[in-house]
Amino acid sequence: MAILKNIKIQNLRSLRDVGEVPISKITVLLGKNSVGKSTFARIFPLLRQSVESKKRSPILWFGDYVDFGSLEQAISRGEKEISLGFNFSINYDFERFDPYSYRLEQTSEYRIYGERLFAVGDVKVVLTLIGGDVVTTKRLQVSTGDVSFEIVFKDEEDKFESLIFNGETIDLPENIKVFTRQGNVLPLMFFATERRHKDRTFLVRTSLSKGASQIKPAVQRAISKFGFFGVDAVADSLTKSRVKTPEEFATKADYARSLQRDFVLDNCFKLVEIVDEAMKDYFSSVKYLKPLRATAERYYRRQDLSVQEIDPEGRNLPMFLDSLSSSLLKNFQEFLGSILKISVSAKREGGQIMVMAKGEDDADSYNIADMGFGISQVLPIAAQLWMVNNSRTNKASAVVIEQPELHLHPEYQSRLADVFAAAVKPSKKNNNNDVSLIIETHSPHIVNRLGELVEQGKLSAEDVSILLFEPSEDQQKSVKVNVSNFDEEGVLQNWPFGFFEPEFNNVD
Repeated sequence: MAILKNIKIQNLRSLRDVGEVPISKITVLLGKNSVGKSTFARIFPLLRQSVESKKRSPILWFGDYVDFGSLEQAISRGEKEISLGFNFSINYDFERFDPYSYRLEQTSEYRIYGERLFAVGDVKVVLTLIGGDVVTTKRLQVSTGDVSFEIVFKDEEDKFESLIFNGETIDLPENIKVFTRQGNVLPLMFFATERRHKDRTFLVRTSLSKGASQIKPAVQRAISKFGFFGVDAVADSLTKSRVKTPEEFATKADYARSLQRDFVLDNCFKLVEIVDEAMKDYFSSVKYLKPLRATAERYYRRQDLSVQEIDPEGRNLPMFLDSLSSSLLKNFQEFLGSILKISVSAKREGGQIMVMAKGEDDADSYNIADMGFGISQVLPIAAQLWMVNNSRTNKASAVVIEQPELHLHPEYQSRLADVFAAAVKPSKKNNNNDVSLIIETHSPHIVNRLGELVEQGKLSAEDVSILLFEPSEDQQKSVKVNVSNFDEEGVLQNWPFGFFEPEFNNVD
């Protein structure tokens, strides 16, 4: 699965130009009301509902998880376009993609290169959208290693206009056209020529370069070892070899860059397809919990459901508890008891279910409808995070939680930080735990407890980022995002003094 390393946003509501914002294992969003924290957090479920739906445009602004209205309503006032940028670390199996799908005349060298062709590592992609009768892509920028290319589309037509490789505008032969269709998020394209047979016209996929069938085996081995996105390493390998440089190139480095240029131009659309697939894999695995979870009810109608995730409002929590095997329920209860000091279970009564809970000082279990409101708010959070770390099949890329502290005593707000720390640690069933938690909160108790966990060595300082959303002083009423991190002693760096204190000087 791809790992998201940072996000860049331009002209989305109050987020006019946020720059590159890091995404850590635990990313906490802090700030006053109406400064863009929720907008930032909801980008994740926005992309999930987008990749899960068949659509004509890249983003589904209104869906099952969040409602941004439309592009016209989501765009910053006075602006005409929105840009969303993502930096992914991608480790994809080349065999998942048909190496022949975009070539008319296939040659063996593309098979010889194998997986190294797309061992791209970090990939940055910026998608710029423009509104109109139909929302379309205006520009798509992709960069990896020392390669960058930009695809420009005609305004409001979603038709290809130009291809720019490392700053060079590429002139396409007159007989080669670019055809576009909407992918999961990104526009997908291919080169094609028109061929006539009798009275019919056919589109035949083709490539820009003339192929590399005459590349010598030593050059092929260098490319196979380092990939086309490590052209400097390829050039160094060729320099150390006895391969003769073609006469038209002054150095082996020039030769390597020429090979890279031909390959990237042939396969830039393939890379877009890989990134689009990576975005689908990542965002379809996002879990989301809304700021106000469902209130407790005395009885729930029983359904024989296998619950794979807690829904955004936590309404299926009773079905989740009822679906657990005895061993899994015991594991979940141990998780709750060790951190939140509560126990919970589902009790069947005819065709209905009661959710029963017991605090650490209680002698008996009680229906959660008879307990404090806070327990109905915290249980969906604990259940979702436990599922993330205890499932071999239901993997999560990110869990977005808005205002987890609602209706909780400060002590329980602090304990939530322990739940977060437990969720991002590797477990027996999830050794490679790459999940990220996006926590939008106003709670100083959560932040302070995260610092204590870092100080105690229970959480790594590099695993936590605190994003401070603050209004800018410009006339556009935009927002700036400052990043604060803990040091190894659990002390926040780059932290504004008195951030959680009320501004008494503004009170008459």
